[in-house]
Amino acid sequence: MPDTHTSPDDAQIAVVARLTLKEGREGDGAELESAFADYRAQALTMPGIRAIALLPALDRPGAYVSVTVWQDGASFRNANTQPAFTVFRVFLKEIVDVESDSGAVLEGADALPALLGAGGGGVLRVTVSRAGRPGAEGAAGAAARVVAASKLYEGGALELTRWADGEQAGAAEGSELYRVAV
Repeated sequence: MPDTHTSPDDAQIAVVARLTLKEGREGDGAELESAFADYRAQALTMPGIRAIALLPALDRPGAYVSVTVWQDGASFRNANTQPAFTVFRVFLKEIVDVESDSGAVLEGADALPALLGAGGGGVLRVTVSRAGRPGAEGAAGAAARVVAASKLYEGGALELTRWADGEQAGAAEGSELYRVAV
C-alpha cells in the first residue's frame, strides 16, 4: 500500500475496462484485437506505461478486459490526450460497450510483469470489491496479484489475480475470468 506521504498522482494507476462487442458486431473480435494491437504498439512508446493487455473472456464470446497500468497519474492523464488514444476511443465507441474503472495500485506493483506478461498462459481473475479491499487469503497459490482502488465504487477495490488455469482461479463472487496469452 502506498505510504501516507504518497499522493494519488505519485501512485501507479491501473485502468480496467470491460469491453463487450455490441449487438450485431459479435463477429468483430478479430477487428477489435487488431485495433488494440495497433494502439498497444503506440501506447508502449508513451512515457510512464507499465503494462497493457487485452484479454478475451473464458466463457463469454465477444467479451474482453483491457488492463493498462501507468507509472503515475500524470502519465495516465497525458496518455488520454494523445492522438493514438483519441482514435482508439472513437473506434471503441463504434464496436463495443465499455465499463471502465481505475485507481491507484495499492498492492502488488512488483507483480505487474507476471500478472499480464505473456508466457505460460493462464487465467486472469478480475474481482470488483464494492466495499473494502479484498483479503489476500483468496489469492493463496496465485501466480501474481495486484489490488487497485476503485474509482467507480468509493472505498472499493479491483483485484487482478493470475492463476495457472480456470479451475484454480475459481468463480469468486463478483469476479470474471479472462485468458492470458501464451
